Parts: sequence; structure tokens; C-alpha cells
Amino acid sequence: MPTNFDLENIFIVNLFGCLLICLLLLTSRWRFKDNSEENKNLTILMICSLSNCIADPLSYLFIGHPGQFARIFIAVSTSWLYVSIMLTSFYWLRFLAAHLKSPLSQLHNGCLFVAIASGIFLLCINFIEPLSFSLDDNNFYHRETFYNYFLCIDYGILIDSIIFYFCTRLRGGVFKSFPLWAYLLPAIIGGSVQTFFYGNSVLSVSLAISLAGILVSLQNEKLFRDQESGLYNRNYLNFLQRVSAKIRPTKMTAILLTVHDFRKINLSFPQNSFIQNFAQMLKTAVGDRGNSIHCDGDEFLILITSQENSAIENCLQELQSEIDKFNFHNASPYLLAIDYDIRPFDFSQDSFIQILQNQERKLFNITQ
Repeated sequence: MPTNFDLENIFIVNLFGCLLICLLLLTSRWRFKDNSEENKNLTILMICSLSNCIADPLSYLFIGHPGQFARIFIAVSTSWLYVSIMLTSFYWLRFLAAHLKSPLSQLHNGCLFVAIASGIFLLCINFIEPLSFSLDDNNFYHRETFYNYFLCIDYGILIDSIIFYFCTRLRGGVFKSFPLWAYLLPAIIGGSVQTFFYGNSVLSVSLAISLAGILVSLQNEKLFRDQESGLYNRNYLNFLQRVSAKIRPTKMTAILLTVHDFRKINLSFPQNSFIQNFAQMLKTAVGDRGNSIHCDGDEFLILITSQENSAIENCLQELQSEIDKFNFHNASPYLLAIDYDIRPFDFSQDSFIQILQNQERKLFNITQ
């Protein structure tokens, strides 16, 4: 293992990584107030990325310095870096699953937990028997056989995230979309450079850039988000109409909902809490079958990537179950009730906006 590296350069590079993540934390501090699974995983991912940029230069600080203190410091800081990078990969995948509204299965979570736990166990053993990395008599760092095991964990989780994304995309079509390259490209380039060219401390900063890519993508997505409910808004419907020729599958079902006494119920709850509760009901009912949209006022739209009666009925039954739970605990003088209209359609043949307008007219006539 080469022993030449520029300590000053390593600290400067990672300092910029720390500054970038701190700026991202400051500009995204509103996320700390939102307890959604997506934001919780994203916040932990940001903390892990900051941890990488701190641990990485510290692991180089005493390399080549004699003494037991330097030896312990290098071993602890290097182990910290190994764990931090594993957790960064892990929480990237968890964030992606939460963002796509497609939870990881218990088996999937279990496999990830075993991989991370086995890595931590190896690092603990490494203090007794150097399996992953070693320090020679002059306290220079050397990679050992099980270093490759950590590469398998880190890159394996990244590959897992790609497979998971495309499997989810097949089920949810255009509704399950995220620019993977914004995270993966810097991470893979940085990881490859640091793996093959020891002494170039670029991985941690590359992961910080990947994190910035995630937040830029989320910021762009906010154009399609309703600020009150967190669901997609009417701009998203216009976007779907523009890209309709690329949407797969083409055959879907639109369920337009109107909420009885929406304004009265909404006013009887603290600010926006009812609409957020109802949005969560829709997300729970829809799951990975499609997506939910807040059209306007008391109008909500469910798009299901199927025209099978079983899929439609299951979605409506789950929504009614959520409504019944809400009414059971509801302390306001109003009960939650909905009207809905179901329309199968084909993106390749039908005008989606025209279908929605027809549904709106029908529901307007029903509620009069």
C-alpha cells in the first residue's frame, strides 16, 4: 500500500465536503420538523455524509506517527469511516424506498441488517486480528483480505438500490420515478477513485455531492407538490398529459374523489392537519398501486396503474377502512364521507385532462 499522501489536501477537500453538507442541512432544516419516513431517512443520510467527511481526514491524521495513541486513533477513526460509509449506503436505499412509497420487505430489511451487522462485527474482530485492515510497526495503513467484503457491502447496496428502483418502476410506472444517476454517479466515481488510488480522499466528498443531487431533485419535484397536503398537485396532471406518449403502462384507472363538507371539517382541525391526515389515508390506500393528487379544494384524484376490478376494489376498501378509523376517533361535529367516480382510460388513446373534466362535471351534478 502506498504511503505517500497529501494530508493538507485531504483536510481541505473534506472541509469543503463538510461545508457543503452544513449548507444543505441549513437550507433543508424544515425537513427536521416533518416526521415522514422519507425525511427521517434523508436527515440520517445527511448526518452520515457529514460523519464521512469528518472521519475520512481523521483516519489519515496520525498515519506514519509512532506510538500506541496514534495506533488506537487510526484504528478507531478508520473503523468509524467504514461503518459510516456502510450506513450511508443503507440509508440511501431506505430513503429511496420511502420516496417511492414502496416499503422494503421484512426479508429485504433483514438481509441489509445482517450485512451491516456482519461488517461491524468484522471491525470489532479487527482490533484483535487484522482481517479488514492492518497497521504496521510504523503505523502505516494496509488493506487486508476482508477489505473487499466492505466493498461488496457498499457496492452491493448500491446495486440493490438500482434493482429495487427498476422493480418498483415496473409496478408503478411513471408514478415511481427518481433520477438515480444524481446520487449514484458521484458515489460510484468517488468510490472507484479512492479504491484504486489510495491517498486520494474523494469518496466522502463524492457522497456529499450525491446528497446535493438528491436535494436538487427533490427541490425540482416541489413544483409538482401541493404544499398543504404533500400530495402531487394539478401541475403534475399537466406534466402527465405532456409526457403521456412515454407513460407505461398506458391503461390505468382514474378515481376522482370529493370530500363532503371539506371546508367545515378542515376548519374544525388545527391548521392543515385534516388535509394532511386525509392525504396520508390516500397514500396508505393507494400504496404502490399508483399515486394520489390534490386537484383543488375538496377534489382528490387517485391514479391506479391497472384496470382490474380487484385492484380498484382493494384500493377503495382500504380507503374506506382508513375513513372509518378516522371517524371513530374524530372529535369534530362532522363525519368524513366521500363521493367518487371511476373511469378506466388509456394514455395512448384518451385525453387525460378531458376525462378528468368529465369526472368533475359528474361529481358536481351528484353533490348538487
